[in-house]
Amino acid sequence: MTAFHSLLATSTAACAAFALTLTPAAEVSASPAAEQAGCPAVMAAFMSGTGEGDERSSPETPVGLLAAPANALRARFGDRVQVAFPPSSRSAFNKGLSYAQSKTAGATALKDTLSGFFRKCPASKAALVGYSQGADSAGDVAADIGCGRGPITADRVIAIGLIADPHQGTQGGKLVGPPVTGTGIAGPRPDGFCGLSPVVAQFCDPADRYCSTNATQNPVIASLGRMLDPSNGRQSPEDLTTDFSAADPGKLADNVETIRAHAGSTNPADTTVVAEATRSALGTLQPLHDVASWAESNPGVHHELSTASPGSVQAQAGGVLATLESMDLPAAIGSLRTIGDRIAAATAPKAAGVEDVAGELSAQTAALTATPADQLSAASRVLSVLKPSTMIGQVTNVVKNGLDLAVNVPQILDRLNQVGPILLGPDTPVGKVDQLQRVFGDLNNLFRPIVVLAAGVDLHLVSGVLNMLGPLDPSGVVSIAALVVDLLGNLDVIGLARQFGQLQNDLWGVAHAIASGADPLSIGGSLLRLVPTALGFATIAVKALTGGTKIDPAALDGVLPSAAGQLVSAEGADSLSQLLGEGADALGFFTSGAHQSYDTTVIDAAGRTALQWLTQWLINRITPLAGPAPAAGR
Repeated sequence: MTAFHSLLATSTAACAAFALTLTPAAEVSASPAAEQAGCPAVMAAFMSGTGEGDERSSPETPVGLLAAPANALRARFGDRVQVAFPPSSRSAFNKGLSYAQSKTAGATALKDTLSGFFRKCPASKAALVGYSQGADSAGDVAADIGCGRGPITADRVIAIGLIADPHQGTQGGKLVGPPVTGTGIAGPRPDGFCGLSPVVAQFCDPADRYCSTNATQNPVIASLGRMLDPSNGRQSPEDLTTDFSAADPGKLADNVETIRAHAGSTNPADTTVVAEATRSALGTLQPLHDVASWAESNPGVHHELSTASPGSVQAQAGGVLATLESMDLPAAIGSLRTIGDRIAAATAPKAAGVEDVAGELSAQTAALTATPADQLSAASRVLSVLKPSTMIGQVTNVVKNGLDLAVNVPQILDRLNQVGPILLGPDTPVGKVDQLQRVFGDLNNLFRPIVVLAAGVDLHLVSGVLNMLGPLDPSGVVSIAALVVDLLGNLDVIGLARQFGQLQNDLWGVAHAIASGADPLSIGGSLLRLVPTALGFATIAVKALTGGTKIDPAALDGVLPSAAGQLVSAEGADSLSQLLGEGADALGFFTSGAHQSYDTTVIDAAGRTALQWLTQWLINRITPLAGPAPAAGR
């Protein structure tokens, strides 16, 4: 963060200049709102980030990072400012909605809030504030209003504050604080903020990939962000969503026990108790089953969780996933549905005949209900975003190692084509073994990116994502990676790697026999037995890497290696080599866990944080309309 702090003096001057230029550009004048019975001078709408409340949240209750400035406005102005938190899903793939669907729903909720308020109070003004996904929604609405497409006119809006906006860099927005590299992960909004440009303040920590992504250095991450934005017309794969909206993992054990304890009751009132516990348990087991089923067909999931730090929530999620896969979840879900159906048709649990089924349910879920409730809840939060997390990791894995593979292809083909002439040539067995050891040693290093790339990767998923990303990446990186994925679809990479390993072991066995002075005829016989396997390996590998049945071999005729070579040797190659790390950082796009420092990170030399700067700026903008703070003691 040294570089960050070195920019504070510069950013202070920029902040001051921004604050000074805003007022004359959009003069705030007294409003006749006081003449409207029951109307505040200003309505301040706050859009929270991912996971900070949902569609059931009260619009009057401040939540999340933006609660502090909202409460500060209430304390300062009382009922002269109406604070609203329009409720929306605020989710990302974990409630049955994609990020794009959730942020669009948020924008709709904000528009509805504004429309309803200004029908009642047409002379009032509005301030819009958003953080993370909320900044995505609020920024889109602000752009619509500024460009004449919104639910209200631009003259009604006195301030727009956007923190960690994925469209940071939109024309007209003023960045408060140190400069950042690149734009938001979703790219700038195409039309800018138009008439609202003078009143838009944006805040972005330079380390926050959500609002600071260099598309040149990180083309894959930038393309992923653009893919997830609905304005591009390209949505992420539908199977990346899992609906955990009805899940309550922490209560699963209690629910199962409630069902068992009341299954023999003759009290009609207990039907409601059992029915509610059944619904809650189903709401938990169904999404867990969905994730577990998906994970079985995607081996990379286990690798991601098994390599997590011991004791971490990711490691706990790996343990829970292993437990889920050891259970007969369809049977447990079937038992719950049976209980629910029978209860619905009976006056009491015992009359419904659910005692035996309840006993089966207890046994079917025992392995999971034995997990401590807090651990199960924490692990479920990880599992709820496991699909998009895995997608990011696998796509960045494929691109990084795919580029390495593309560069190595000519050398791999050269070494593979040497295997046949060596085995069938006139050299002595000792000479052949020496040459083969050299060739296989080279191949071992050259093949490494293939093995790393393919280990635990669902190439069907990655291929689908890359095909959607291709048009969004002008650098060509994604297109090269897509070609590599198509090539790898021609062969069983892991099987080929294992065969290669066995060939190496056999070859070293022959070399050991030579070193120990074995009979030359015996050595020659051992070498001959290697010939069919080695030739078969070389033939299969060459065919796969030169196109097989899916890709025209001409596609590899100097184009792929040279293009990849230019990319990995070009300026910014260091960033490409860190794609796996960038993929992990980008998970914050879904969980909002990677960019929650705006209440602590200082943005100017005066020591103010982004929230402090934003709060004071909002107060300055609202005061001419709502009046100064009441005098002490009044």
